[in-house]
Amino acid sequence: MITPVSEKNRIWVLDSIRGVAILGILWVNMSMRTDPVQIIAMQQPNEWLNWLIIFTGERKFRALFAFLFGFGFALQFRRSQEKNNLFFVDTYVRRLELLLLFGVFHIVFWWIGDILAMYAVLGFILLKFRKIKSDFILLISAICFIIPIFIELLGISFVNKDTLAQDIKSAYLVYGYGSFFEITIKRIYDFYSFYFWSLLMSAPRVFAMMLLGVYFERKGFLYKIKENLIFWKKLMIWGLIIGVPGNMVYAFYRINPEPAELFKFIAKVGHVFGAPALCFAYLAILAILSQMEWIKNFLKSIGAIGRMSLTSYLLHSFICVFVFYGYGLGFFGQVNIFQSVGLTFAIFMAQIVFSNMWFRHFLFGPLDWLWRWGTYQKKPPFRRRSERIGTNYELPAGVA
Repeated sequence: MITPVSEKNRIWVLDSIRGVAILGILWVNMSMRTDPVQIIAMQQPNEWLNWLIIFTGERKFRALFAFLFGFGFALQFRRSQEKNNLFFVDTYVRRLELLLLFGVFHIVFWWIGDILAMYAVLGFILLKFRKIKSDFILLISAICFIIPIFIELLGISFVNKDTLAQDIKSAYLVYGYGSFFEITIKRIYDFYSFYFWSLLMSAPRVFAMMLLGVYFERKGFLYKIKENLIFWKKLMIWGLIIGVPGNMVYAFYRINPEPAELFKFIAKVGHVFGAPALCFAYLAILAILSQMEWIKNFLKSIGAIGRMSLTSYLLHSFICVFVFYGYGLGFFGQVNIFQSVGLTFAIFMAQIVFSNMWFRHFLFGPLDWLWRWGTYQKKPPFRRRSERIGTNYELPAGVA
């Protein structure tokens, strides 16, 4: 039977990167929590903070999270093969089914901008690719990245612009002042009428990043970072060379009230390649920083968020539901960009402190613990007993 990875065998760099990805997702998503999610289909106000969020974050941290999803999948599959375990597929299917349930709950009761349900669905597809050759992974990933360009060329759009303004207007009223039942009904409507199609359009890019995560796990670049520093430096340089101009153009397009059609197309194509390029630059920078003693402890403190990734991600929604919805404090639509960024950083810092304090007493985040229990069909330990107190990790032999 497959068993979960023990604490001493966790790779702390992966937890740190996962923690950064979760915090980055909130950096991008906060504007869609303070205002209707439909605003992503519209040009943004011409403010430098909007430009900065789009440039640094839009589609980069979700891509990084998808990369780590694929990496984790490949890691679990490899370990099951090393143990000659025949039950990997059954165990991983249970894992995905539970993740899908978490995602559906998240969409219905908290926030439509969920990524868990889509990752679970794509995870079932990823299972079919578990034995595919690495060269084909790169080919399929490239095809998945190119698909959005053809969609753009064909002019395909699922956004109903005739009802968009009315949906946004009603969202301000319902989310800001409605009851729990009214908000839930509105959320389900918004998901089906708008956000589901946005997820559908982004699915090829997300799947491409999952496949690249599988590829990186097979190559072992994150297991021996010090020995592969030249690779990581090259990846950082090329990621910045491609990613910075592509995302700069796209960010300027997003805050341009009336962009020309040619500029719009160039910006979107630049973003198709620029977003994953900058994502890999972030990955490379974090890998390089993990080898520097002066910042290693700080990265490990962020890693506590990554260790309880499911709890950390859903905690964002729990906080925002309380702050913004009508049955909470009711600040929906009443927060400007500067206030939302301030709240984002406040949540960042509070989550780092909370996560590290949590792991002084517990082995898993509460929702992560439930997920493990359901996946492996065996109740895992929850509280620390004789284990060493703290959040430092003992690396496996040969892992840098």
